Amino acid sequence: MNVFTLFPSLVAKIKVEQHQELKKLLVPSLVKQYKDNPDLELPWARWANTWNINTNISGNLSFRKYIDEWMQHFNYPKINYDIAYWTNIHEWYHYQEVHTHMTNNTFLSGIYYAQFDKDDRPAEFINPKDQALTYTTEVLGKKLEHPFFQKYSTDTGLTIEEGDLLLFTPDCRHFVPSSKDKHDRLRITLSFNAHKIK
Repeated sequence: MNVFTLFPSLVAKIKVEQHQELKKLLVPSLVKQYKDNPDLELPWARWANTWNINTNISGNLSFRKYIDEWMQHFNYPKINYDIAYWTNIHEWYHYQEVHTHMTNNTFLSGIYYAQFDKDDRPAEFINPKDQALTYTTEVLGKKLEHPFFQKYSTDTGLTIEEGDLLLFTPDCRHFVPSSKDKHDRLRITLSFNAHKIK
């Protein structure tokens, strides 16, 4: 029998070279904004229990280098693009429901973990076949014991540390669960969409 694993979900994990510099630049200012205005929420965040704000990043601290590496690796055409950044700050109980980034001519998205504790949980990407997996399990009355048919999301396998950057295509469905345990530290991520300029 020949088995073809067609149509993969592409996610890259990168260690950000300038993490310490970025963290020093971003985190104190963002924490102050959060403390001063704890109820801020961007209009699209109605399906989330989180705090978020648009964020400006430019120059040497931009993520353009990593985006360009992705584009070269996958033979994307040369295009003019811009990057829209925003920050999410989570207390231990915050979360984001399932969503994609399919908007505004976005061709690539990213999540940078600026401050991330061992009890925090990263974004989990959902297996595109999750409905088929659930249906098959119900039909057969048992979950199949093969790795292709077991993982509904990346809750095991995709480990994240502070300073990591995830790049992914905007169609990837993902969510952010609350922390494993109650704690007083803040989970701070900088997210972005790279979108073609018309």
